[in-house]
Amino acid sequence: FSFIFFTVLFFLSKIYVLFALIPALLAYLICELYKPGNPIIKHITLYFLLFILAMNTHLIFPEIDILEILIKKQHDFINLALHWKAGSYYQIPILESNAFSFISLFPNAIFNVLFRPSLLDISSPIILLAAIENIIIMLIIAFCLFFFKRKSKHLNFALFCIGFVLLLFGIIGMTTPVLGAVVRYKIPGLPLLMIIFLFYYNKDRAINKFPILKFLKS
Repeated sequence: FSFIFFTVLFFLSKIYVLFALIPALLAYLICELYKPGNPIIKHITLYFLLFILAMNTHLIFPEIDILEILIKKQHDFINLALHWKAGSYYQIPILESNAFSFISLFPNAIFNVLFRPSLLDISSPIILLAAIENIIIMLIIAFCLFFFKRKSKHLNFALFCIGFVLLLFGIIGMTTPVLGAVVRYKIPGLPLLMIIFLFYYNKDRAINKFPILKFLKS
């Protein structure tokens, strides 16, 4: 009941989150139900199959074209931002109606959502705060990577987080040309982004290197 309730809630209010959540959740559940095998290969294989399906959904259901939906969302957002002269507007590459365009723009979309707004994008106090937040997040991630450990018993959940964050940030980056909106839309992905790196952060090494961090043992 709870799953159905929140799925409907996402569909009505945060459909872009649902689009990112479903593939990641499917891959996670398959790995949980069928333990044998490499979970990384399972996740990659499922995302590949779902991508092929998404690019060809219109052949089965002519009224549903995933690319056209994204293109329309992008055009609507750009026109709205230009009409209201959004202060934090920035140019994003125009998505075309083919799979190659989607694939080529996907990395740039993730980069923009992950690293922007930066100190070079400041146009208001709100954007300044968002830029500072990004710097703090990047510093925490860098700290975790410095004390990186190779293995974690939470690999499947870490892969779920990676899949969700990449899909969410990719969708946002391809359709949202306003940094103020990007800051709001990416909030659901930030906790899972941090979890990815915290899973592979060696707390004992960090405390040995910096004893002042011994409070982390609690």
